[in-house]
Amino acid sequence: MEKKKEGKDTKIKLKKFLLEIPEEIWNKWKDTVPRSVSLNKSLIELLKKEGEKNEK
Repeated sequence: MEKKKEGKDTKIKLKKFLLEIPEEIWNKWKDTVPRSVSLNKSLIELLKKEGEKNEK
């Protein structure tokens, strides 16, 4: 499902989806994320880094 989120100056297209991740992998990863950062934001940063790495 695509959704547009409007900020002050921009419109961002968002993609919503359901993740199915083995519980053991999820638990190891989520414990590395600081509690002050939402899991959603952490996933976005992880995807950005992976995308940049793959562009090289």
